[in-house]
Amino acid sequence: MPIALHNGPIRPLIVRYLAGVNSTALLIECTRLGLIADLILFADAGGERPETVAFLRNFEQWLVDHGQPALTVLRKTHQNAFEGLEQECLRRQILPGLAYGHKSCALKYKTDPMDHFTRGWIRERKLTPPVVVAWSFDAGESRRASGPSMDLATYIPWYPLVEWNWDREQAAKVCAASELHPGESSCFFCPATSRAGIRRLKQSHPSLLDRALALEREAQHTAPAVGLGGARLRWDEEVTRSVLPTREGDPDHRIRVPCECYDGQESFYENV
Repeated sequence: MPIALHNGPIRPLIVRYLAGVNSTALLIECTRLGLIADLILFADAGGERPETVAFLRNFEQWLVDHGQPALTVLRKTHQNAFEGLEQECLRRQILPGLAYGHKSCALKYKTDPMDHFTRGWIRERKLTPPVVVAWSFDAGESRRASGPSMDLATYIPWYPLVEWNWDREQAAKVCAASELHPGESSCFFCPATSRAGIRRLKQSHPSLLDRALALEREAQHTAPAVGLGGARLRWDEEVTRSVLPTREGDPDHRIRVPCECYDGQESFYENV
């Protein structure tokens, strides 16, 4: 359903869905307000946890039941077949880009497929751009709202949670009130995962941790000084620790380039 932002002209509405707390709350509130998206895009990088995959199926049904369109799932291909970030890393013996301090993994597997599809969708329908694109940055990270480089001739960026002054906690409350409980929105091997997040993965999904460690081992052939957590954190060493280091003795180890897949998930936090 086309919308008009701030008394501007009516334009199609596209939501970039990341399967986390923030973007789920965004869609719940849009539905309550009667704002029906023309497209809800989800880009699958192939690294979702089983509970996230299950939630996606359930939430898609919720969307359809409440008058929203079904998810449009996008997957980047390699040699005309879906490969996914994990398999690309294994094939090339590299780590996700964030481990090296840049955002190429999210750009390649999330942003680029959405951009490519959106431009094609506009052309096929002979629409006059720009279209409105909703992002799920919350009020606690409003700095990100000015961060993404975007073709403003094609897109008008809209940051509803910032506009509504909703932080992550408010987004979580909105999800819980609708009995919707999103899981993690990042890959299980995301370099932005905290030490506590790595340990939770070990407890909840040991087989996924094994795959993450295999990815880290293979990448040592090309960059032996870098682990999945960057130059300062190797996952294989972290999982053998008997005690978490104190904050005083362990300054923030996490990569300071925020993952563009962040959507309110807990795995980036130490104390949750």
